[in-house]
Amino acid sequence: IEIPSQFDALITVFCLEYASESSQEYTQAVKNASSLIKTGGYLIQGGVLEAKEYSFGQKRFKCHYLTKDELLDTLKVLLS
Repeated sequence: IEIPSQFDALITVFCLEYASESSQEYTQAVKNASSLIKTGGYLIQGGVLEAKEYSFGQKRFKCHYLTKDELLDTLKVLLS
């Protein structure tokens, strides 16, 4: 089976902002994710805005405090 290098759509839920602790890391994560999308494709991102941390099991982790404005600004710059 050949795994494609790009896709028509990429869906992330609780991924990009939770894997980042700063604006720079978040921007790089979006850039990396968008490189996997074919021209004309879609990035569908789900998550929680303005979260400072999240828990998994009994552990708590820091995450990037993502605002709606930053989300939209990042997408406009990287996906235009």
